[in-house]
Amino acid sequence: MRLFTWITLLIPFFAQAQISEKKIDKINKYLKEDKYEQADAIAQELVLEEPTNEDAWRILIDVRGFWYQFAKKSGSLFQNFTIKVEGEDKDSLASSLENLLKNVDLSADEKDLYMGACREATLLFKDNSHAEVLLRTNLFDEESLSENKEALKQFNLAEDKFVEESYSLAAKYYKKAIELDSSFFKARLYLGDVYFMIKEYDLAIKSFSEAVQSNPKMNDAIKFLGDAYFRNGDYDLALATYRQSLALYPESLVRNYYEDTGDKLEKPCSFEWVKRGCFPNVVNDSSDYTPVILKTAVSNWKHYQTAKTKVEKFCSNDGIISDDNGVTKEKYLEVYSWKYMLENSSTGFLPYVRKIDAAGYLDCYIFINQFHHDLLPQFQHFVQNNGERIDAYLQFLTTLNNNKSR
Repeated sequence: MRLFTWITLLIPFFAQAQISEKKIDKINKYLKEDKYEQADAIAQELVLEEPTNEDAWRILIDVRGFWYQFAKKSGSLFQNFTIKVEGEDKDSLASSLENLLKNVDLSADEKDLYMGACREATLLFKDNSHAEVLLRTNLFDEESLSENKEALKQFNLAEDKFVEESYSLAAKYYKKAIELDSSFFKARLYLGDVYFMIKEYDLAIKSFSEAVQSNPKMNDAIKFLGDAYFRNGDYDLALATYRQSLALYPESLVRNYYEDTGDKLEKPCSFEWVKRGCFPNVVNDSSDYTPVILKTAVSNWKHYQTAKTKVEKFCSNDGIISDDNGVTKEKYLEVYSWKYMLENSSTGFLPYVRKIDAAGYLDCYIFINQFHHDLLPQFQHFVQNNGERIDAYLQFLTTLNNNKSR
């Protein structure tokens, strides 16, 4: 269920990662001394030495996560600064300087590095749920804590008890938090998590359902509800719930859960995936991140990058291509880029994707199987206008896999 992101040191988690212990020791040493730039440099070395090692990427991501948290904490010190200025307009000038400091994000660079590493890792590994969840929670999910101080106090007590596996006490405090603030989404979500952990699936379903109703745009609630249905043996409801989750944020965990549920219902569905050779084409990239591995496009992915130059002037900032562009009938920069790449590559390149394209579902394949956070605006537009096509595509995948198994 929940993914507890932070670890105190990297050594225990990566003891069996087959990565240089000497370098991990150095990283831990620098982290303890708050020397994050030095720790990051060594973590990058690990990735460059073993670019296909997912554990090396996780180390880099977590080092940058620690760095970002430290920068946020340091930046928050400015929030309570009081500035005194001598002179005639001292009050207005002091107020202006205080407001300036309060509105400056001193952790923006560290966040770009952190999220950049997550973005790159999800391009290189099919099931990098660690990086995907961090992307979603940092860049997509809404803040879900309460402004009610007493409710928040009860919630924190519940969290402590949950970590201690004192689930009955955790449930008690989560319920108190909800009583104090009926809109406290995360308290409802985690109350359901308690019931899930003690295998009270009916109660978990009730709590998760209430969480979904209170905030239908938070994917954890939908995903957890699907998990509870699955564990309760309600496979049809689980599949429908995971379908709902796919339409909101189709990360690899959800795709895997959908596959597992389909197997239970004898409706096999496989979300084939290919490693990307470059970052997704976007019109505006607001982050300031230099890729570690994908600095230049690999092989046929150069055609993918070239496609952007053909239609960029006809694209909105979200990557939606205007109808009167005179270049393509495709609506989305991402779909056009894949089409252009396939057309300019040999027929032996990406045969499975060509099969999907021939069946008329390239857009569904790209936005669901190959989903990446950078494509979120295009994906959301696609979902709003293609709900029936998504259902038809999922049915097509089931048919495709049924034929494979015969």
